[in-house]
Amino acid sequence: MSQPRISIGIVGFGPKGLYGFERLLANLHQMDEKLEVHVHLFNATGDFATGWIYQPEQPDFLLMNYSNAFITMHPDAAPSPICEIMSFSEWCANCRQTSTSAEDKRIASRGEVGEYLSYYFNCLCDSARSNIRIHKNRGKVTAIIPEKGKYRLETDIEFQSPIFTTLLLTTGHSPSITSKLSQSKKSKNCIPFVYPVQEKLQLIPKNVQVACKGIGLTAIDSILALTEGRGGEFEKSNESELIYRKSGKEPTKIYPFSRSGYPIIPRLSNGVTLTQHSCYLKKWVSSLSENCSPFDFEKEVLPLIKQDITTEYYYQLFQNYKLRLNAQQEYEKVLDEIQEFHRLHPEEKKFEADELLRPPIRQSNNAHEDFLAYWKKTVDWIKTENSPFVAAANTWGNLVDDFNWLYKNDKLTADSRSKFISTYFSMFNRISYGPPLQNVQKIIALAAIGVVDFSFVNNPDITKTDSDKYELKSHEEMTSCEWMIDARLPRGYTVNSNVLYTSSCKRNGLFSFLNKHTNSDFANGLNCNEAGNPISEEGEVISNITLYGTPAEGKLFDNDSLSRKRNDTASQWAKQTIQLIYKTLIPEHEY
Repeated sequence: MSQPRISIGIVGFGPKGLYGFERLLANLHQMDEKLEVHVHLFNATGDFATGWIYQPEQPDFLLMNYSNAFITMHPDAAPSPICEIMSFSEWCANCRQTSTSAEDKRIASRGEVGEYLSYYFNCLCDSARSNIRIHKNRGKVTAIIPEKGKYRLETDIEFQSPIFTTLLLTTGHSPSITSKLSQSKKSKNCIPFVYPVQEKLQLIPKNVQVACKGIGLTAIDSILALTEGRGGEFEKSNESELIYRKSGKEPTKIYPFSRSGYPIIPRLSNGVTLTQHSCYLKKWVSSLSENCSPFDFEKEVLPLIKQDITTEYYYQLFQNYKLRLNAQQEYEKVLDEIQEFHRLHPEEKKFEADELLRPPIRQSNNAHEDFLAYWKKTVDWIKTENSPFVAAANTWGNLVDDFNWLYKNDKLTADSRSKFISTYFSMFNRISYGPPLQNVQKIIALAAIGVVDFSFVNNPDITKTDSDKYELKSHEEMTSCEWMIDARLPRGYTVNSNVLYTSSCKRNGLFSFLNKHTNSDFANGLNCNEAGNPISEEGEVISNITLYGTPAEGKLFDNDSLSRKRNDTASQWAKQTIQLIYKTLIPEHEY
């Protein structure tokens, strides 16, 4: 009698796919039965385990936005990995002959992180038992076809699909990128998506003006690719400032802009996690029952977040004066203590949370100088030891778990959830998940010599002229650019676009979408439960398919691509996969 065999698929194989693969192998190695197991890995490019974000060959100036201490491949959950896995800092220390403590504080390039991920992907493949066959499929999965409770996959490559018992979908931003590119009008002087930057941005010639849509992490990558990536060099002019030496291959000017016009705040990058002292949101969330009605984000949740931000600011400021603010007391009493503090110290400017969320940047008629002045202030605040501003900016990162409880349990009204996604999601990312300090200092150095210009930073009017240029207009100023780049990372997709989730939905209703956007044809995400199982158009929970990472953002908030702890649906998927194997192929086995 032939031994039973089973096929398992992981669709999308960046870091999240790798994490799911590691958990799957760890659980398969717990099985006594020598089943023939075929694990199929699918990735649109050859960058298995890294994706395009952590591609090892990318330039060294593309940095992580947090220190090495927060990066590890090692899982928290049992069972143990099938091979020994070091943290990223330990691995770097071993490779670079340095100490783990020194590596904890360093900010590595994304390429280095890619080398780390690739190394352990190869270790896992080499350590897998002989009965586990691993298939690396370089191609895009275009549709999932149900067949009697299991699935067949269609791809854009020659692939004879087996019948898959279970699937883990870790497609990241790829469906959103595909959707965006399919909707973008073709233009010889517009780049709708910038990655990989060394390939996409080489189309832009030197000595031209470039309009840059976005002023976040992707925009910083793009600006550095067009300058440092073309042979320009940054040098220290003193201990705190940089100057830029041109290569002559740069654009004449780069004009970044965004809807809000607010600068992204550099991230604290010394490997230290600040402690949260106030807990107004946490206390409120912990007091809620699971069957409570949904809340309005702006009216009922945001005020508590602002209370935490304000309290954290003053907690640190009080400490700097060798005073103690009781951050656990009622907020009205905190305000009384703050008022008394300012009576005694009138030289200290009063702080309100809105100054962080919507900073008062415009101080004159010179948008460029105003933006630059505020950004320089944030740099000084970040570099200041025991900075109240840093304490305030760090607050959101400590509130995410409590907010995620509201988000995943549908405790926001439909309208306010949509408002949060469209307005506040990017706002909090701008405050708490910014670039490393040195990258902001580089952009400031480029602005100092006029290569980067913020004159049109706040949502300019854009017109495509008859001469195929992009005309930017803001107030009384106007300029024209030969090139436009869209330096934003897309989220969601139009429901009519031909991507994995929409095509599968059209053919068999396997997925359903969150259409809570001003454009009803746009989906902010997929419907799924807390375990990451998608919910079909008929309302059925698809228990043998699991979404992990970005695809699950319709239900689970804040899916950091390198986090093994946040919204870890892969560990449960791996355990359930083993249970499903026992249940379907070895029915007499007790589990």
